[in-house]
Amino acid sequence: MKKGTVIYISNMNIQVVTADVKRDVINIEDAFRLPLHEGVMLNGVIIDDHALKDALKPLSEKGIHEVHLVVDSPKILAKVASVPKLKEKEILQFVKDELSVVENNTMENVVYDFAYLGEDPSAKKASRILCVGVERKFIDSYLDVFKELGITIKSIDYAVNTLISLVHELPGFLNKTYVITQVDGQNINSVLFINNEYALTSRSRAFANQGTSEYENEIGGLVSQLKQFASSATHETPISDIYFFGVSEQESESLFESVYQASNLIAKRLPSSRAISVKQNMEFDVNDYAYCIGYLRRK
Repeated sequence: MKKGTVIYISNMNIQVVTADVKRDVINIEDAFRLPLHEGVMLNGVIIDDHALKDALKPLSEKGIHEVHLVVDSPKILAKVASVPKLKEKEILQFVKDELSVVENNTMENVVYDFAYLGEDPSAKKASRILCVGVERKFIDSYLDVFKELGITIKSIDYAVNTLISLVHELPGFLNKTYVITQVDGQNINSVLFINNEYALTSRSRAFANQGTSEYENEIGGLVSQLKQFASSATHETPISDIYFFGVSEQESESLFESVYQASNLIAKRLPSSRAISVKQNMEFDVNDYAYCIGYLRRK
């Protein structure tokens, strides 16, 4: 991608980044977030399309008529697999076969896709891919909303795939085993990387009210469970770091203390990158737009 606008819609807000990508530098031209009322979105599913359209209207007012969309939901099937050298049509059939064993029997008319993650060191002339599948009606719900606003969706990507691209951009992740956790209201989504390679996604829901000590303790407990999993017999490499995004600097202090008390891990916010350039006097924090920046770094 050279130039364009990327959008990610969470439970809490709409994140928008317009950028021009030249060589290895992302030149941010505009970035803003639009608030969403509770109940408009739930786990990536559009609950109130009228309210979502109202929230998206500022895009048209800014002259944005084409976007690249990043989506995330438990409804999206995803699995890492190793494939030999095959034609694209053959890989798509492979993806369908791989995901058929984890599909929910109620899923119908599934759209399949994949992304290359790199060479598979354990198999000669093979590649690691991220297999993805989702019901067409899930995709159509987004296409319909944007179409009514006169906005064309040029592409759709899976949030975890953009996060994989992001960590290869940011400094300090090489050869580490770590967790990146998104805080999206009551939803806590954690992605585990073992030796800097994507391993799994863990989705949980906090039951305590956001901002309370009980809420922070719940998150600390979730991190502790992931740490134990990564240190199990199957995954012998211990987690050395945990990074959070979707949480403000003000909220971070007490949350990170709870995480440390529960897991003995020092929590941090995502680091900035010299490859991200912003206009003078423009405020920009990658923690507010992680998925959008990850999309912009796709190869």
